[in-house]
Amino acid sequence: MQLTGVNTCLAQVAKADISWNGEQLDLPRLLPAPTGEIAGSANVPHRFALNDTNDGCTRPYRDWDA
Repeated sequence: MQLTGVNTCLAQVAKADISWNGEQLDLPRLLPAPTGEIAGSANVPHRFALNDTNDGCTRPYRDWDA
């Protein structure tokens, strides 16, 4: 959960992105402080924490809709 918060903060405050597809990390030496509350929410009903094999290895054999 903490890494999700760090990623959200980097995205919203520092305009940086770290993902499976690559990195966009043109960060300043001193990161800017947030000017207000940082909030986010999931856009999916279920989460599979730390399961990066879900789409390729597990999903084809699930018996419920994603």
